[in-house]
Amino acid sequence: MIDERTDDLTAGAAAPRPSRQTRRKRAAAAVAVAAVVATGAWIAFDDDPRRVANDDPRGTESWARQHYGDPDDPRFEEQNIVAIDFLGRTMFVHRATRRHFLRLESLFEARAPEYAAAVPAGELDDWSYLNRAVRGGSDKSTHAFGLAVDVNALTNVLGTTGDMPEEVVRQWEAEGGEWGGDWTRPDPMHFETHLTPDEIRRRYRRDGSPRPWYLEELIGG
Repeated sequence: MIDERTDDLTAGAAAPRPSRQTRRKRAAAAVAVAAVVATGAWIAFDDDPRRVANDDPRGTESWARQHYGDPDDPRFEEQNIVAIDFLGRTMFVHRATRRHFLRLESLFEARAPEYAAAVPAGELDDWSYLNRAVRGGSDKSTHAFGLAVDVNALTNVLGTTGDMPEEVVRQWEAEGGEWGGDWTRPDPMHFETHLTPDEIRRRYRRDGSPRPWYLEELIGG
């Protein structure tokens, strides 16, 4: 930022003409900047939150493998999958995502308490980790990595609008989650994380509550 007081003091003084060498350096720098803008501006303006440094969209199999490992490794489940209590059900998720799914549980309890209380009282229709491919395809499902949970499947059937509380869904998405109900073929039971392990650790405490700086960001945003 230019100091207006300094600018006022120097406005009437003639600036010395730069030397030929200085002018050449400035010209070269301008050409370099122009080349970067021409060839790489898409990097600076690519604000798609689904993309990460390696250009793999968040939630894809390649992205999940990079950040969470190979689900076909014989020791993957033993080393990475943990059980959590989620709305009275036992869910199995990748240990690095545990805090984010505990956050999802707290969103249900705080913003849709009646819905949350009905989950354990209903039929056993809540699912989590399973090493499988996506329906009708060969790519690994996010369930195979422990990055997804299905809640109230019987009332949120694939291809329907379901009955998920809007307040929970939108806050989950605002905090880096994905909801299947927004897909072309809706899957309203499905919640998956699109955060990396590092992002989850930085944002949430062990119990899933937002760290003070992130809570302030959420409230301020």
